[in-house]
Amino acid sequence: MNDKLMRRSLLLVGVGLLLGGGRARAQELVATPSNKFELRLASGYGQGLGPVAAGVPTLQELGSAGGTLLVDLGYRLDPRWEVGVYGEFGLFGAGKLPGGDQAFSLGAGLQGQLHLAPAGRFDPWVGLGVGWRGYWSDLHGGAYGLQGLDLARFQVGLDYRVAPTFAVGPVAGITLTKFLSAEPLGANGYNDTRDRKVNAFVFGGVGGRFEL
Repeated sequence: MNDKLMRRSLLLVGVGLLLGGGRARAQELVATPSNKFELRLASGYGQGLGPVAAGVPTLQELGSAGGTLLVDLGYRLDPRWEVGVYGEFGLFGAGKLPGGDQAFSLGAGLQGQLHLAPAGRFDPWVGLGVGWRGYWSDLHGGAYGLQGLDLARFQVGLDYRVAPTFAVGPVAGITLTKFLSAEPLGANGYNDTRDRKVNAFVFGGVGGRFEL
């Protein structure tokens, strides 16, 4: 009987310590980032979708699904608001055009993020950015190049605060892009596109946020 009582007592003490430690860690997380730089790295699935312009192959014809790496550098104006720059590199498989090998994309621009629960262990956030984008498809006999603008780069994510200065979590996004110029196979430079369309680059993956 005494052994059972002792085991129960130890169990209650252990639970109390765990709960107390959890409360202590939660209290530590209240010190949210502000007036500090942050670096975010994310990687995952990426693909370009949609038409480009008159006489230009679609993004599915130029490339297929692949992997994308995102790099963000931001400054926390206060616990909720962050402004900064982004960079993006995507490497994709061959598209539907004959002789296709692979394609890759580069993007860079400015963005802002809003954090909905900066003091919590789970912090949902949304982001919006604009910038430049290039896309190149390797084909037998050369490459097909595109350059244009990221008109709107939407992102949503959920940061899980592992430590006060480090968080990990899922991130997804869609970027609406319009390509302003193209360099077809055999061309000696970029020419303006006609009847331009809005296309999209989608992303889904996992990222980590580091306070610098």
